[in-house]
Amino acid sequence: MDCGIDTGPILLRREFTVAENCDSLADLRNRMIAVGIELIAEAVAGLDRGTVSAVPQADRETDRQFFVMHERLKAVATRRLKKDRLSPVAGGSNG
Repeated sequence: MDCGIDTGPILLRREFTVAENCDSLADLRNRMIAVGIELIAEAVAGLDRGTVSAVPQADRETDRQFFVMHERLKAVATRRLKKDRLSPVAGGSNG
């Protein structure tokens, strides 16, 4: 940990692949939290075994701020999630 928010070294990184199955931002957030809990358990076990080591983030010195999503951006993201879910091409996005 360091004094920033989400600026400390990276222990594990996984691609989040189920976003196209989410109905809303709340659903997306809940799924990401569940994956995060699994990663925390995996990281703790890996640190205990010595199989996980910390890797500094590339832009650690410049990225020290956490941004809250603006309500309008949240509405656009929710519409896009719903559109992608209804799209015949799973996960497709038009911009």
